[in-house]
Amino acid sequence: MLIAGLASITFRKLSTEEIIVLATDAGLSQIEWGADVHVMPGDIKKASDTALRCADSGIITSTYGSYFRIGRTPDEDIFAVLESASALGAKVVRIWGYDRFITPFDTDEWKSAVESAITVTKAAESYGITLALECHIKTITEAHENALSFLDYVSSDALRCYWQPNQYKDKEYNLSALRALLPHLEAVHVFNWNKTERLSLIYAKDDWKDYVRVIKSGGYTDNVPMLLEFMPDGKAESLRGEAAALRQIIAG
Repeated sequence: MLIAGLASITFRKLSTEEIIVLATDAGLSQIEWGADVHVMPGDIKKASDTALRCADSGIITSTYGSYFRIGRTPDEDIFAVLESASALGAKVVRIWGYDRFITPFDTDEWKSAVESAITVTKAAESYGITLALECHIKTITEAHENALSFLDYVSSDALRCYWQPNQYKDKEYNLSALRALLPHLEAVHVFNWNKTERLSLIYAKDDWKDYVRVIKSGGYTDNVPMLLEFMPDGKAESLRGEAAALRQIIAG
């Protein structure tokens, strides 16, 4: 089941309360809370208060969008992230893989990143939380082949991945990447970018319908968050239209 939601970093300048109202008014039922502004790692009171406000509004915290970087952030910092995620009620934490693209041929860095991933994944398991690598440029998961290699090296059911289209690649590449990562899919970031240009989702409706068909072909019956990330014009007023487009895409 694919569920339309919102990544809170779309509106970094707004409060958690304002974002909950926006999401509710736009007919979105899930929010990924960002760890850089809205719910900071270790701020348990803020996380708990946000969880209560979400519950009162019928909003589910789908995921916690952390900025923990495997192989770069000290491993012990994962505990503040996990504590906040637990207080939010998030069962999935988004993390990043390193601070640039590396492959198994970068032996020392790769080994260090794998060891870090194994350590923090074990910590997440003790909290009943899954970690998910964002498929982002300038990280280990920039190329899907590399992402699969990394997941294989770490070899843990508690380490999975997000998917999002690579705005510097064509549709065929993105479809191939999605198909390859489908068994590891935990959440999706939804946007329409042409390199650095942000466009309305409605102009990529056909592409996203094809992406959704691939996701549905994977036999997903659990909740898979489809999280809107960034508005084409940066305005909160645009959320209603983008959310409507996303619901149309999910419906097929």
